[in-house]
Amino acid sequence: MPFHEANLPNGLKVVAELTPQVHSVAAGFFVRTGSRDETPEVAGVSHFLEHMAFKGSQKYTADEVNRLFDEIGADYNASTSEEVTTYYAAVLPEYLPRTFELLATLLYPALRKDDFDMEKKVILEEIGMYKDEPGWVAYEAAMQSHFSGHPLGRIILGTSDSISALKVEQMRAYHSDRYKAGNITLAVAGNTDWQTVLRLAELHCGGWPGGAGERPLSEPRPAGGVSVVTKPNTHLEQVLEMSPAPPSHSPLRFAAAILSVIVGDSSGSRLYW
Repeated sequence: MPFHEANLPNGLKVVAELTPQVHSVAAGFFVRTGSRDETPEVAGVSHFLEHMAFKGSQKYTADEVNRLFDEIGADYNASTSEEVTTYYAAVLPEYLPRTFELLATLLYPALRKDDFDMEKKVILEEIGMYKDEPGWVAYEAAMQSHFSGHPLGRIILGTSDSISALKVEQMRAYHSDRYKAGNITLAVAGNTDWQTVLRLAELHCGGWPGGAGERPLSEPRPAGGVSVVTKPNTHLEQVLEMSPAPPSHSPLRFAAAILSVIVGDSSGSRLYW
């Protein structure tokens, strides 16, 4: 498949791999922001903001956003990690223009205080739910220990205290700083053409504010060691092992990723068998 790449004047990066040999097309906005970009005062705001994207914009209500996606049969979702927040959808090619408009509106939600206060309760429930998952508790403990003192050690969901104390004004300021066109990549794959992608990007994203949020890229220096989290009344033990790996700019990262699947994947690895 041919690879296409361009940048809009406001800094939005657009990439695509396109082919008429498939029957669908997928589009996603990848925002270069996550828990590593937060301060302790706003811990969890990236994930909270992802939820708020589906609460409606100045153009669409929350009900309309979800109904319109469903009407065109879109497979759509969003996710937040330590380093990126993603909004994506896959549809039949004839619905790409409608889908593109909806996705673009997600990135600039209304951030109404009433919606914020209501969704805060949902986030707090989600934090409580994950605390009941031993595997997740072990993962968070491993990340905090391995990346101790480094931004990658921050919890994606935040804590009950940080979310409870978070103000809508803080979220709006974070969104204004991180959701700039130069901090976002649009990726499209499937059955469409490059000129259509560029036209839709310019139409729906050309007016986004330019610039890009800063992100320090200091190398973590794990100290190693063993951490044990005791959780009574559980019947299984959860064991995680972490070690340094090739950095993102190293070509060896691909070999490392494959090795991790061979050694520790959940369905067919050496560890599994």
